[in-house]
Amino acid sequence: MTTLSVLPAYPVPGRECALTFTIAPTSNFAKVWVTSAPQGSALRAKIEASTSLRFPFESGQVGPQHPISFTPDKGGVYTFVVQEYVKGEAAFGGAYEGDPSSDQTETKAGSEVQLTLQVGQRVTQKVGKSPDTATLSLWIFGSTIRATTLAVHGERTPSLSKPGTPKASIAVESTAVQSALDPFVDADVATVLGDLGTVLSNLGTVINLHMNYAADVHNTGDVANNIPTGMVNSVSPKDLPKTVSKILAALRGHYTNDDNGHTDGITPGPDSAAFHEFGIIKKNDIIDLPIFDSVGDLETAYGALADIWRSYEAHRKSTAVHQNPDNVNVLGALPAALQLHQLFISVLASVSPAIPPTINSGVVTAVSTAGFKET
Repeated sequence: MTTLSVLPAYPVPGRECALTFTIAPTSNFAKVWVTSAPQGSALRAKIEASTSLRFPFESGQVGPQHPISFTPDKGGVYTFVVQEYVKGEAAFGGAYEGDPSSDQTETKAGSEVQLTLQVGQRVTQKVGKSPDTATLSLWIFGSTIRATTLAVHGERTPSLSKPGTPKASIAVESTAVQSALDPFVDADVATVLGDLGTVLSNLGTVINLHMNYAADVHNTGDVANNIPTGMVNSVSPKDLPKTVSKILAALRGHYTNDDNGHTDGITPGPDSAAFHEFGIIKKNDIIDLPIFDSVGDLETAYGALADIWRSYEAHRKSTAVHQNPDNVNVLGALPAALQLHQLFISVLASVSPAIPPTINSGVVTAVSTAGFKET
């Protein structure tokens, strides 16, 4: 049966690769057509201009001894149709010079076979909170993230690059952040990103349980800032910004003892309630507040999920505002992409982040504690 292999194994646009169509030992000839190609590619234009909706790609001897040079101009999936032949099966004939019957015969061997070539597509996402962001770059082949190299592909990925500020540079150079890129390699995209429904349901359920947890943790339970169950149990990507903004507001209210106007006659605002109170002293958990206030698009909302996780996990453990740490209501582990966001945001939120191996310690202190800029 006809097969297709490619070298390098993970081709990218603008870089030459070698295609090898391997046919049965009993065949000695093949015709190859391309039947579909990514939008905007040169082959796509040729297919659309063809009356048969397929464009001749190769005809002749194929196989390991005859690789076909191909430089894709667009990433995506290319589909080929291959027909094997036995050429010259019948003896030469013809009664006179130039007689068409003297041509070698071409006998079809089996049926057409459809084969696909996956050319990488590059995707990026902002990590962090503007202006303290960097760019996460990934190459995707099919449904899988693959590592790329400078020598073969022109770029080393997965990677974080283009930090927008000195603080973002510190996060990019963090050993923990760089290590968080490792699980992306050869991983399924859906697994790396995680299931939004699962992540949100866990956040909403666990955070509400913590807010309502009075015994030995809070002075009083907090029902004023509970996250509506319906918002986290049924959500689509287009609704994610609204849901995430609601959770961020709920955390802010809970951390600052704001009852959100829940109690009649009490003006909403910090310390309008006493969720976190020791004796007569109210405590506001300012240090663990999310760095995001609200979000307006899907890309930012996704990253803010990690900020919510980081913020809540720090808050529930805090004995500065709780009578005891809440060791009961613990959030589940984040998928790999959100773990990366969480570690990056943790550096942004810290006044004393771990010192990266490539940055002078005093620079980290100046940038993180006083907002210095490197010049």
